[in-house]
Amino acid sequence: MAQIQHSAISDSDRHEAKGASTAAINQALFANGDGTTTFRKINYSDLNVKPTTKGYLLEINSSNTSATQTPGATDTELQVVFGSGTSTSNVAISSSGAITFSTAGQYAVRYGLAFSGGTSGAVLFFRLLVNGNPLEPTHRVAPSANEITEFCETFLYDAAAGDILTFQISSDSAGAGVGGLAQASPNASGWSSTPTAEVSIYKFSGIQ
Repeated sequence: MAQIQHSAISDSDRHEAKGASTAAINQALFANGDGTTTFRKINYSDLNVKPTTKGYLLEINSSNTSATQTPGATDTELQVVFGSGTSTSNVAISSSGAITFSTAGQYAVRYGLAFSGGTSGAVLFFRLLVNGNPLEPTHRVAPSANEITEFCETFLYDAAAGDILTFQISSDSAGAGVGGLAQASPNASGWSSTPTAEVSIYKFSGIQ
């Protein structure tokens, strides 16, 4: 009878490894080190090269150091500015305050706004938009005269490449004055003034 090398047998004619007929779904074939094999689930301890979770890494941190950002009139929207503009390969912030996600991915966005009631108090509304559409419900603050109220939030956003995030504020005519965003300066020597608006953007780097 002619001898046939195993390597010459077609795939359709080769038998499965021993134990395959009774192995559960998603079990893998492991060498036991004594010349035998066993089908079983993969454990984390079985991995010689273990994956590393990098999580969210900082992309951009930008802030506006101007003294104020005010709409100039009630019931008029103003786009918030976060500095003169900066960019990375994944995110860009323009001088007008538009944040463009250059690459798709999961992002964490942390922002802070310092609302001022001006000299007579104000009712202020603000909102976030993606591609011109509101991302969240409208928020409201009502700082008293000569008071600054800070609002900070962190949210997760699954961005498509080219998505544009913007922030708008509006001083409502129900308030006593126009109001807007304003900085404050500490009396302590060597301390910088607080920004009118700041934003930090992180991108999820996954598991490597």
